[in-house]
This record gives sequence, structure tokens and C-alpha cells, in this order.
Amino acid sequence: MRDSASGHLLPRLVFVLVGVVVVVVVVVVIFVFVVVVVFVVVLVFVVVVVEVEVAKPKAACYYI
Repeated sequence: MRDSASGHLLPRLVFVLVGVVVVVVVVVVIFVFVVVVVFVVVLVFVVVVVEVEVAKPKAACYYI
């Protein structure tokens, strides 16, 4: 009785552990993706602002 119960319980435990691991991995991947996207956006924004501030006279010439 105990063997069949443990045999039935073990796959469920493995399933739960695999589910938890998958959820953790997905959350970590999403978190890293968001951090990278935010970093890239901020970097691009800073570069654009610096370029515009530094090259404002040149930029004005280009736009005319």
C-alpha cells in the first residue's frame, strides 16, 4: 500500500518541481529581457540627448 502510494506521489512531486523550475526560469528570462530592454532604451535615449545637445547647431543645419 505504501509503495503504490509513494509511486503515485513521486511523479506528482517531480511534476510540481519541474513546474516550479519552469516558472522560475521563465520569470528570470522575462526579468533579464526587461532589464536589457530598459538598459538599451535608456542608453539610446542618453546617446540621442547627448548627440542633440552637443550637435544642436549641426542638427539645425541638417533640418533646414
